[in-house]
Amino acid sequence: MTFTTGENVGPYRITEQLGQGGMATVYRAYHPNLDRYVAIKVLHAAFKEDSNFLARFQREAQIVAKLEHPNIVPIYDYNEHHGEPYLVMKFIEGETLKARLQRSPLTLDETLKLMTTVGQALTYAHERSILHRDIKPSNILLEKGTEPYIADFGLARMASLGESTLSKDVMLGTPQYMSPEQAQGQSDLDAGTDIYSLGVVLYELVVGRVPFNADTPYAIVHDHIFSPLPLPSRVNPQVTPNVERVLLKALAKDRADRYSSAVDLAAAFRSAVEADGLKELSARQYRVPLSSEAVATPPFAAGVVPAGPPSISSPMPSPSRTPGEGGSLAERYERQRRRKNLWMLGGFAGLIATCLAGMFVTVSAFSDANIRSGLFVPRPTQAAFQVTATPTKVTQTAIAVAPTTSPINILRAISNPESYVSGQPDDPLGHFALAASLYRDNKPLRAQQELFEGIRLARSNPHLIFDVAQEAEKSLDSGTGAPAILYTTAYGLGASNDPQIRDEAGQYLYTAASNVRRRDAIFLRWVGSAASETKSAGLYAFLALANQTLGQADAAQEALQTAIGLDANLAEVHLVHGILYAAQNDPDHARAEFGAAESAPDAPGWITEEARAFLKKGT
Repeated sequence: MTFTTGENVGPYRITEQLGQGGMATVYRAYHPNLDRYVAIKVLHAAFKEDSNFLARFQREAQIVAKLEHPNIVPIYDYNEHHGEPYLVMKFIEGETLKARLQRSPLTLDETLKLMTTVGQALTYAHERSILHRDIKPSNILLEKGTEPYIADFGLARMASLGESTLSKDVMLGTPQYMSPEQAQGQSDLDAGTDIYSLGVVLYELVVGRVPFNADTPYAIVHDHIFSPLPLPSRVNPQVTPNVERVLLKALAKDRADRYSSAVDLAAAFRSAVEADGLKELSARQYRVPLSSEAVATPPFAAGVVPAGPPSISSPMPSPSRTPGEGGSLAERYERQRRRKNLWMLGGFAGLIATCLAGMFVTVSAFSDANIRSGLFVPRPTQAAFQVTATPTKVTQTAIAVAPTTSPINILRAISNPESYVSGQPDDPLGHFALAASLYRDNKPLRAQQELFEGIRLARSNPHLIFDVAQEAEKSLDSGTGAPAILYTTAYGLGASNDPQIRDEAGQYLYTAASNVRRRDAIFLRWVGSAASETKSAGLYAFLALANQTLGQADAAQEALQTAIGLDANLAEVHLVHGILYAAQNDPDHARAEFGAAESAPDAPGWITEEARAFLKKGT
């Protein structure tokens, strides 16, 4: 529902719509009894699907309304209009910082004033255990062009209280200004997340652009979590060393390494300016477009980067592959939910659930003594890793022994991955080797970055990615998400042309989708992103199954319909369609779909067995 111009909302008369965002629409309204204008924000209707949402929203609004700081936009009122919750706030006559920056950058004096004022307001709120969660230029208002106000305090928190589809599926926050821990969906946020966002604002003010930007929200979020901060002085040479140190500390990936308060950040910036004797430091002096060097290259060509692999702190055993187990459908699914071999992928939210703290991929588990002393430490009794890819050209300087025509032998022989990658930056083998080396050196963030670069470079050879996935499944510790990432990528890129990829990667993904749990929401993000990029009917089918396992019937149907539209005759699509029909207590249609899956001429063996098991045991 939206309000219309001239409509009375309580004692307020709507005069115009000022804007609309991902969470709310804002209107200007007139209060005749007090003869003043106010701003009214109404949350999108999807946020109130939870029956308890309105009560929770009101409690949170009451907490935020207690903030009484001269530079925080106050909340005057909370109420409902035809069941729609809305907030009434002070109307600021002026413009947002975002609008101001679109006209012209701030001067150094203006930046110092803004940082000091906003820092004090944020610290005031943090001392009362209230976070903003969405600090960005569009939430900083400049009254009459000079006096800063922080708007929308706690709105992201209020919205996230609802259990609506919207609050689960959209990113509550703005990707360009989102802290790594917020992007990962962590629930224990503290002042550090607002300090990081304020650091991004400061970076934009003095450097001339935000540190990370890309074509998709997932790509931006990925960079905040994993990519090194583009050095401010390399983007804008006017940035001095002391100012650069302030930005590096404010934007540290680990919140424990950031400033302890927003006031401290503002004070450190002022001290740096004074220490360097700066009279001016502004993007007015030097403004550059986003450099391609600063953006992490996604594994998919179109730039769709899923939120990342799971945290190494959460074990993720490989899915147990037991298609065709007996029992009724209900018994089978109950057994699947209780299995110990689950994908333990950290969740990402709203926007997104938990993204990753780091990951790696190891691509060998060999008995060769040379390898034991080199990059990879094999697990005993593991089979050798076989690769059937095209040989890759290498130089002799970065390898321990002369390579053979087998890429895996080249991989084995890389003794100095850093040097190898430097000399052969377009060879995926070097990046996979470097990822393993970095993980061994306890540098998981860089390791993950190298893994994605290896995937990007190997996308024209999905069987190589598949081979790496097989070895990762056998030999990696359960805390890594490498098998999930690699199998999904290999399936999306190669299943239509490679029966082995379709068979084995598909079975892995089917089992994982059957066992996914709510905390594993990153699985949905990854498979969904890969499905969207590759237009893979099979991946959309697995996405539908994962949503069905989570009890998200509408999302499951939407993904399934997309799969049907892409390839209605695919065995994977028939199998999942049958499962969804069975869940809807429609046994006739379920049997028809299982029969179609069983009889599909190109169906992998595991699909045939699974369909027969469903038919034999009943639906």
